[in-house]
Amino acid sequence: MRASVALWWMGLLLLLTGRVLAQPSQPAGLPGSLASTSQLVSDPKLAAWIDALLARGTVDLSRFGPENDQDRLLRLLSQIEAATTPAQRLALLRHKSPTVRGYVIHYWLPPAKNQQEQRDALPQIEPLLMDDSEISTRIDCRSKTVRICDLVLQKVQPSLFQNKLAQVAQRESGCQLSALRVLAVLGHSLVPSLAAPLLDRSDNALQVLGLELLGRVPRPEHAARVRALTSSSDVKVRARAASALHAWPQPENEALLRRLMEQDPSALVRALAAQSYVQQPTRDLAWIEQWGRRSKPSIRHALELGLVYDGRSDALALVRSLLIPRNSVSSDFWFDAAGYGYTGSHASDQFFKFLLDVRKEAISKELADKIDQCLKTREEKLNDISTRLQELDFFLNKP
Repeated sequence: MRASVALWWMGLLLLLTGRVLAQPSQPAGLPGSLASTSQLVSDPKLAAWIDALLARGTVDLSRFGPENDQDRLLRLLSQIEAATTPAQRLALLRHKSPTVRGYVIHYWLPPAKNQQEQRDALPQIEPLLMDDSEISTRIDCRSKTVRICDLVLQKVQPSLFQNKLAQVAQRESGCQLSALRVLAVLGHSLVPSLAAPLLDRSDNALQVLGLELLGRVPRPEHAARVRALTSSSDVKVRARAASALHAWPQPENEALLRRLMEQDPSALVRALAAQSYVQQPTRDLAWIEQWGRRSKPSIRHALELGLVYDGRSDALALVRSLLIPRNSVSSDFWFDAAGYGYTGSHASDQFFKFLLDVRKEAISKELADKIDQCLKTREEKLNDISTRLQELDFFLNKP
C-alpha cells in the first residue's frame, strides 16, 4: 500500500514538473501552435540563418554595440529579408523561440504608420498581444527583459487592436496591465471598471497604476477615493494621487491640493500637487505666485510647466512674471521634466513652443542662453533617435 501511494505521489510530481518545464515552449497566453524552424522553413540556408538568430539569445534593438557583432547581425537580417517575402517573415511569428519572434516583431512587423499593412496582418499580430513570454533585449550597451506583448505594443497602431486589447485586459496574464495602459491612453470605456479595484489593493505599485489609469479616463464616482490616497504613507502613491486630481477639476480638491503644496514632506508630491492645483476651476493665481516665488527652483519649474500646460492667458502671464525676471535658470530641469521623457506629449510640445515665444522677447542674455541650450539639447536628442532609425532603415532596405 505504501509503495503504491509513493508511486502515485511520484507520478503526480513528474506530471507537475513536466507541465512546469513545458511552459516556455508554449506561453499560456498565446493561442494556436508554435513550430520549430524546420517546420516553418524548407530551405536549409534560410533555416540556418533563422537558427543563427535564435542562437543569439538576445534581441538587439539598435545597430550600435560591438562593431563586428552588429555587422554580423545586420548582415544576417539582410540575408533573411532578401530570401523571404513579407508574408513569409510574418509566418515566423509562430516560431517557438521568443527570441526569433522578437526579431521578427522589431525588424519586420509593418510599422504603425502603415495602417493598411497592419490591418492585413491582424491575424498574425493579434495573438502576440497575449504572448507574455519574456525575452532579453539590448539597445546600445543596455540590457532589459521585456515581454513579447510589450514589444508588439511599441510597434503597432493601438487603435486598430482595441477589441483584442479589451479581451486581454479582462484576462489575468502578464500582458493584462500593459493592455490596460494602452486602453487608458485610447480613453476606452472599459478602463474605469478595471482600474478602480486596483486602488484597494495592498500593493502600492498597483495603486499607483490604478491612479494613473483613472487619471486618464476619470469618472466622477472615483474622485473621493483618489483624494483619500493623497494621505497614503507611500510617497509614490501620494504623488500619483496628487497628479491624478488634475482630471477632476472640482472646488473640493483645491484646499486639499494647497495643503499638499504647503505641508507634504516630499518635493515630488508638492510639485505634482501644484500642477494639479493650477488646473482647478477657481485656483487662486495670486496665491500661486507667492507660493512659487518662495519655492525652491525645481518645484517652481514644475509649477511653470503646469501653468503652460493649462494654457489659459492668465496662467501664461503668471509664467512670464515668474520666469523672465530670474537671473539663474536651470535648463537641465526643463529638459528632464518636459523633454526627453515626454517627447511628443502635449505638455512638452506646448512647453517648448512657449519657450520659443519667450525667446523672442526682451530677456536677459543668460536666460536667452539657457533657453537656447534647452532647445538645442532637445533637438539633438530627437535628431539622434531619428538618425539611428534612418541608418537602420537604409541598411535593411538599401537597393
